[in-house]
Amino acid sequence: MSDPRWTDVDADIDHAILQIGNAVRAFDRGGFDSPDLDAVWERSNAFLHGMETGYSLLEAALEKILSILKEKSPVEGQHSHRDLVERVSRQMTGVNARPAIIDADLKKDVLELLRMRHRARKVIYDDFDASKAGPSVEAARRVLIRLRDAIAAFKAAVDPEPGEDDENSASSRPRI
Repeated sequence: MSDPRWTDVDADIDHAILQIGNAVRAFDRGGFDSPDLDAVWERSNAFLHGMETGYSLLEAALEKILSILKEKSPVEGQHSHRDLVERVSRQMTGVNARPAIIDADLKKDVLELLRMRHRARKVIYDDFDASKAGPSVEAARRVLIRLRDAIAAFKAAVDPEPGEDDENSASSRPRI
């Protein structure tokens, strides 16, 4: 590993997976329609907080990867969060060549988590309808399965461990 900031990326990914996993487990426990309003509040807020925090940590990891690569994050603005996901899902060519960090399927699921993060940030207690959260929960399940491997594969492609034995020559792949 040539850049110790990868440990920061790994920490953000670990915490993102923890938060998203906790949110999925809260969703699976149900109880969003309980007559106990305190229980509904606790379940709803546990789910919403986990989804929002998990996505924010995932995004922080992606921004740190771009920083390691000396690639600027998208310009702040109305669509900067979506622009970040779009950017990391594209292969870059030229002097800053790199493979895509996430593939098209993972991009679709990460964008769904972004939409859930937006809903979580804008929800008012009585507005949360758990029956509409299914697509976000299913996307979260897929992200939990694939995210760590996607980041590890990208890191191996652009910043392999010293002495890694592979069939590609050092000059044939992007390096940091």
